[in-house]
Amino acid sequence: MSKRIPTHIINIALLTILLGLIGLPSFGGSFLVMQPPVMWQGDVAGWNTSQPIFTVEPNQTDFTDLVSFNLQAVDRKTLHEKATLTSFSGYLAVYNNLYIITNAGGEPLTLRTRLLKAPTAQPFTQISAVLAKQGTYYGTLSNDTQIGDTLLEIDNPSLFVSGSSALIGKEMVGVLAKSGSVLVTTPMREPHPIGQRVYSQPVCITNEKVVSWQTQSLELKPGEKAYLTFLVRGEESASYTSQTFPLEFAFEVISY
Repeated sequence: MSKRIPTHIINIALLTILLGLIGLPSFGGSFLVMQPPVMWQGDVAGWNTSQPIFTVEPNQTDFTDLVSFNLQAVDRKTLHEKATLTSFSGYLAVYNNLYIITNAGGEPLTLRTRLLKAPTAQPFTQISAVLAKQGTYYGTLSNDTQIGDTLLEIDNPSLFVSGSSALIGKEMVGVLAKSGSVLVTTPMREPHPIGQRVYSQPVCITNEKVVSWQTQSLELKPGEKAYLTFLVRGEESASYTSQTFPLEFAFEVISY
């Protein structure tokens, strides 16, 4: 007559076998391998396996009730933003230094801001996004200009470079050359008064038409900052005083 092995002995034996199998990999075995799941860079917004080469800080202090932010990391060189801004009927809203961009790496880099999607019908007649380093982000005309003029004398010429463009009022002109405080441009299509602000190659949308898809490119040294300012000119309307609208754009490092 056979004897039954006690249950507790069987359980101890099974546990010993299981522990032995788990320990095999540490002794060169390959029967059982336990490892965490792989997370690829970009699976989670803002997650990065390495030190970021640049950072973008939204101005959540000055414009808390007027702008909402939704930054999403694409990779080390690209951040997408789906922001919501406020337009005021008949007024120009200036969102000064809405974003602060910092070179967080150890090498110089060149970056820009680019519009991702053309807007549909929106409550503005013009919207511009100006990328500049610390200080004044615009120049002003030192004299009146007339239709057909090609010479613009401005008080802050260092902001402008040959081969780029400039926004004056509601028109964009090409900057062909620069000599001192004078810009040589394509002919003016409208007259502009002395003191009119001039912006260096902003993103620009006028009457729902994209005039310029991207800002000028800026080179930043390690630790140096750039600032993105938005200007929103609201359409005249008797049905509302303020209205929000979405805008999608990207911060892009184009060389590093």
